[in-house]
Amino acid sequence: MKILIDPNLSVFIKDLTDKQCADLLRCIFEYPERDCDLGIWQFIKRQIEEDVRKYQEKCDRMLANRKKSTMISEQISGVDVVVAKRTKHNKNTMKGSVSSNAAKPVENFVEKPLEFYIDENFSFDVVTIAKKQFAEFTACYPMSVIMRAEETLKLKRKGQWLPIDQIVSWIVQENDFYNQRKGS
Repeated sequence: MKILIDPNLSVFIKDLTDKQCADLLRCIFEYPERDCDLGIWQFIKRQIEEDVRKYQEKCDRMLANRKKSTMISEQISGVDVVVAKRTKHNKNTMKGSVSSNAAKPVENFVEKPLEFYIDENFSFDVVTIAKKQFAEFTACYPMSVIMRAEETLKLKRKGQWLPIDQIVSWIVQENDFYNQRKGS
């Protein structure tokens, strides 16, 4: 209730009687159930209503952001389920001298998330083919955001292997930039 600490109010209430001040204070504390006939109350009431409106807008924005982040995290967790394996051959497996009682050589491999090579031919269609949930994820964003994300990804990450979670976060960042530009 910033209205109670507004120093400009003292100018308006200095000519009120104690009873009128008490009524005004009750109206403020019991808003919106109580109303009074004082002229200053209409000014204070508008200020309170404006504060309530701004607070409600802020709550709505925070709720929308929370829902959006929950939805994105659920979609991301669905996107990175598939794991591709890259195999590194151990130099020892290439040797021809393996004793008869030795076990078969075991290939060393490192598990990495599904990765995509970014070049001029890269497309989100390739990601969608490899991971069907990616199409559901991209459907949540405007086409202009998806197209821009694809182009900037090719421009700034050309020649790199990117895991699917980085591609997803790239789209989320591009959407944030889009919303900032749209808002201004």
